[in-house]
Amino acid sequence: MGNLQAPFAVRRIVHGGKQSMPMDYNNIRTPFYSEAELDLAPVQNWMVNGVDTLSLWFRGNPVAFLDKGGNAFTISGSGHDIWDHADDFRYAYKKLNDNGSITARVDSIGNTNA
Repeated sequence: MGNLQAPFAVRRIVHGGKQSMPMDYNNIRTPFYSEAELDLAPVQNWMVNGVDTLSLWFRGNPVAFLDKGGNAFTISGSGHDIWDHADDFRYAYKKLNDNGSITARVDSIGNTNA
């Protein structure tokens, strides 16, 4: 949590306010996740000075490919285009030993060109 050397927070990438806290993770070794904790006093008034909302904003890259098991996968992609000489895309395949079919369901797609 935070940069290893000062400044420990980031002042260029913020949603609001003056700084944000970077959080890195290593997806090469288990447990394949990162978490941060902050122990707070048992009783606190978070409504001081008219505060009525608590928000958590995050920024990062989605998983590139994840086998969720049960024949379910998450695949993300980004890139330039599939036109001219700059083909950028990601695909998944399943090797079949005989005749067969594959049905794909797309749950969401966004930020595309018509």
